[in-house]
Order: sequence, then structure tokens, then C-alpha cells
Amino acid sequence: MAAADAEPMAATWIAEFDRRSIPYQAYGDLFTAAQDARVRSIQMTGQAPDLTIEMLIAAWPEVKARQREAEITAGRVLPETAASDCPRCFGSNVEIVYNPSGVKLGARPGCKHRPLEPGEWLYRRQYEQEKRAA
Repeated sequence: MAAADAEPMAATWIAEFDRRSIPYQAYGDLFTAAQDARVRSIQMTGQAPDLTIEMLIAAWPEVKARQREAEITAGRVLPETAASDCPRCFGSNVEIVYNPSGVKLGARPGCKHRPLEPGEWLYRRQYEQEKRAA
């Protein structure tokens, strides 16, 4: 494909990805997933479908799920099903807010279920409880 033809096609594909809220950071993973699908097709039918925008978009749910699983594994987010394990709200979806000394300041609805971070009062309290239990 000539460079003059590739640029408008790339712009169209990017616009389509943007329309579907597919982040540019996922483009490489989308390509890999689509290529894997082509390999499976060759193995099963002996024919390789063309690599199209539709194949890349069809790979998005799989790529998104893998990225989400990687974030959960890395501890950056808790899965929605683990809200009851949230150390901030314990599944109530209302986060108790403390100052750095541990004094309760109030409550905030709509807990984001973020893991505790070093330096937070709740993190220190949880560490001390785990230390005593051990």
C-alpha cells in the first residue's frame, strides 16, 4: 500500500477507535489479538481472513478484559465483585474519611474501592492489625 493511501485509512481507523472509546495504548494488543484470530482461522479452515478494522474492533472486548485483569493482578484496582473486600467501605459503597491522625472526618458516598496506599492512616492501622495477628 502506498503511503498516500495508508494515511487516510489510518485516520479513518483511528476515528473509528475513538468513536468506540478504544485507547491508543491498546492498538498494539488489538493487532496482536487480530493476528492470533487469523492464525486460528488458518489452522481451522486453511484460509486467512483479511486484517480489517472489524477484526480489530472485535478483538477489543478480549483485550480490554486482559488489561483489566492485569490491573487487578497488579493491585491497582479491585474488581467490582470484590467490593465487599474493600478496606475503605467493606461493601457499603460509603467510604469513611479520616485525617492523617486517624480522626474520623465523615463519610463519602460512592467509594472507588481503591487499595490502601502506604502512608494512609487506614493502611497503617491494617498493617498493625496484621502484625498483631501474626
